[in-house]
Amino acid sequence: MRTMKNYLLGAGLLFALSVPVLAQETADSVKQPQISGQTADPAGKAAKGQGKARKGRGISMGILPVSAIDFAVGLKDDQKPKIEAIQDKLKEDEKAAGGDQVKMKEIGTKANEELLAILTSEQKEAFTKATPILGMLVRTKAIPMGVLGDLKLTAEQRSKIEEAAAETQGKMRGARGDKAAQQELQSAFKTKVEGILTDDQKKMIAEHPDKTTKKVKKTKKP
Repeated sequence: MRTMKNYLLGAGLLFALSVPVLAQETADSVKQPQISGQTADPAGKAAKGQGKARKGRGISMGILPVSAIDFAVGLKDDQKPKIEAIQDKLKEDEKAAGGDQVKMKEIGTKANEELLAILTSEQKEAFTKATPILGMLVRTKAIPMGVLGDLKLTAEQRSKIEEAAAETQGKMRGARGDKAAQQELQSAFKTKVEGILTDDQKKMIAEHPDKTTKKVKKTKKP
């Protein structure tokens, strides 16, 4: 029975890793969280470890920062360099694929299988349970994946964010097809998250490279 349970758990997580992180709820990419088998930026423009997602694309475990994966599953010290090595190879293989989508899919699937093999059964289950909160944080940009692990969220903070994510997802399903209502719900979720964070944590987010880059671009108007 244990063998069958582990097999089903691994198969279920592998399926989650191979489909888009955000399943379509509206025509304009309001999504449900899963984990994709393809990177968010095949051209390699996304910064290393940022876990950035574009509209219509998913977010891959292969580009999630190790700190974000650690946040989700609680990695052991010897697992971290193994994950980094797979992620680095994934980037190199994707670059060599030259934009070939078939090859990109094969490369992503293989990388996710290798990443899955590193996790224990308990970690696989934890990762599956963490996909809703990760999906909402990516969708709303409430917390960038590149800084998530560095915030050192307390158990109470994480619990409150998870509850807010679950509540928001339920309301968004009820508002399916109403883009304005869903955007308002996402904005409300982001506000809730900000209210849960400490001033120091909010400062870390404000100083995150993604935010800094956007501010610089705005000041360089022709």
